[in-house]
Amino acid sequence: MICIYCLENKSSDDFSKKEHVIPKLLGKFRNNLTLNSKKGNIAVCNKCNKDFGDTIELCLGRDAMEGYLRYIHAMKKPGELEFFKNGRVSVKLAEGEFEGAYVHYKYDRSSNMLGVYLVNQVGLRRKNTDKFEFFKLEKLGTEQEMRAKGYLTIGKDYLKILCSHIDQLELMIGLLEKKGFKITRKSKLVFPFLKGATVVAKITSIVDKAVSRAIAKIAFNYLAYTQGVEFALDKNFNGIRKFIRYGIGNRTRYVLLDTSPIFADEIRYHTKKTLGHIVTINWNVPKTTILSRVAIFNTLMYRIIFCEFFKGLYRPIAIAHHFDVRKKIVSQVPLT
Repeated sequence: MICIYCLENKSSDDFSKKEHVIPKLLGKFRNNLTLNSKKGNIAVCNKCNKDFGDTIELCLGRDAMEGYLRYIHAMKKPGELEFFKNGRVSVKLAEGEFEGAYVHYKYDRSSNMLGVYLVNQVGLRRKNTDKFEFFKLEKLGTEQEMRAKGYLTIGKDYLKILCSHIDQLELMIGLLEKKGFKITRKSKLVFPFLKGATVVAKITSIVDKAVSRAIAKIAFNYLAYTQGVEFALDKNFNGIRKFIRYGIGNRTRYVLLDTSPIFADEIRYHTKKTLGHIVTINWNVPKTTILSRVAIFNTLMYRIIFCEFFKGLYRPIAIAHHFDVRKKIVSQVPLT
C-alpha cells in the first residue's frame, strides 16, 4: 500500500488510523468522509497522519482564523480559548476614539463568555493628523526609528499609553524610556475601560504556508476520497503532494484566496445559505487544470490548484459536499 503523501510503500498496519477529509478540529459529523476506513480508500499512512496533526492541523486549529471561528460558532467552549496562540490572528477596535487599538478575546469566568480585553500598547500620530496608530511594545521601534517614519515623538499629547492594568504602567514607561521616548508625569496617559462595553472589532489573519498546506490537504484528501486513491497517486499531483507533506514550493502556486461564493443562489441573492464547510472539485475549463474550492464555515474561501497542466486522459469532474456544522451531517450538493 502506497501513501498518497510520502509515496512510501507500507504494510496495512501502517494505515490503521482514520484520515478525515475535514479534520476533526473543524467538526465531527455522523456520516463523515474518511480515508483508511474501508477497502479501496486506504490512502494516508499513520506517520503522515500524525505529522499533519502535530504541525499544520495544530496551526489551523490554534493559530489561524479557522480556529478562531470555532469559538464564534460555539464549536469550542469559551474556556478553551486559553490554548489559542494569537500569532497569526489580530483583533483591533474598528471604531471610536481608540480605533485601531489592539484587543484580544479572553475567557471571562464570571459570565462564562468571551470578553474583549486591551493589549498593552502605545499610540503615536503622524504629523498633520489627529489620528493615532497603535503598536504593541514588542513591535514598536526606537524613538529615532519612529521619528524617521514620520511619527511625532515630542510635544504635548504626542502619544497614548493603553494599559491592560494600572499595575503594569510603570513597566511600560520603563520600556518606552529604554527605546528613547521621554515620558513625563505630565504626559497624558489613557486607560480605556472595556468591561461591560459593546465594541466593534475587526479581525485579520495571516494566511502563510502552514495554513495553506492545511487547506490544500483538505482538498487533496477530498480528491482521493471522491476520485479514488489510484488517481490521487498520479505523478501529475507530485507538486502539490510535496507542498502539503513537506512545504516544498510557493504556496500561491497551489492555494489562493477566493472570496467569490460557491453556490449560485448566494451570487444571485447576495446572502449565505449556510455557515457550514464546502469542498468541491472541478475539472472542466480549461481541461488541463484541476481545481478545488474549500470554504471553511462558508466564510474563509480558498481556491486550490491540484495541477495546472494535467498530462493524461481528460474526464469531467464536478462534485461538491456540504459539511453542516449544526446538524452534523455531510451531504453531496449540486455544483453549479
